[in-house]
Amino acid sequence: MIDVSQRAVLERAAGVIEHNGLVRHFYYDREQTFPGVAFDSEADHKAARRLCPLGAIAVACDLEPDAWAEGNRDRNDARFQAAEDAAWHLVQYLEHHGLVTPGDSSPEAIISGVGEWADAGGHVGIARPLEVIVATMRTAARWEPAA
Repeated sequence: MIDVSQRAVLERAAGVIEHNGLVRHFYYDREQTFPGVAFDSEADHKAARRLCPLGAIAVACDLEPDAWAEGNRDRNDARFQAAEDAAWHLVQYLEHHGLVTPGDSSPEAIISGVGEWADAGGHVGIARPLEVIVATMRTAARWEPAA
């Protein structure tokens, strides 16, 4: 049965993408600017930009969008663990429905799979529009894997 927190994280992440927009590279849009807008911190500035699904999952867990980057990962942080659990669930859904090729079982490969799914135009396959990605994330949030 899907954990309630995984469901909530994926729902929030889908909402963040719907609000901010989608970027087709990892984490957040490094080129996006907000002329005349002052942010309290660089973290707030990153979180306001267009995001990939992994970046949005991190933001939904109150992390910076690039929390997934090597050197930024803190597996002892409960927020990161919640983000990682939600990413695992999303990848299980994507694999089950043939949207990504089942891969290695390491967390890094799973997380990478989510990025490649969102980043399909740049890596493999056909780029999916924002509406499809948001709908897929919301459907994954409600999906129950077979026992």
